Amino acid sequence: MLPLQVVPTAQYMSAMASTPPPLPPRDQPLVRFEELPACTQCRWFRAAEGTSPFRSTPVNPYLAKCTKFGTKNIITGQIQFLFAIQSRSESDKCGFEGNHFVPVYSPPPPPSTLHILAQMYENMDRFPMF
Repeated sequence: MLPLQVVPTAQYMSAMASTPPPLPPRDQPLVRFEELPACTQCRWFRAAEGTSPFRSTPVNPYLAKCTKFGTKNIITGQIQFLFAIQSRSESDKCGFEGNHFVPVYSPPPPPSTLHILAQMYENMDRFPMF
């Protein structure tokens, strides 16, 4: 049995004096790491090869690769990329904060039909149809 450790009262009181940061209001969600970028939204992310014929999701997300970091085999010329989880866990690579995160380009959504009709209406006097 381990001996009971006695904590001095002053040390205990100073530890209790440092209060944790306040929690958000109850109507707001409390999501850890929400501000950190996700690897799946990064330009360097490549999903694991091979998918199940019964579903369209990758077989194992932990087998996904990060094409930012790799090692080239000098004999065959093939590049062996790091796993994304490995890249995020090493501070000299991407690290926990996602230091080398580059967002995937996503084109702007096409204009809605209502927006196109509004533009046509604005230009009717300059370009009459009939």
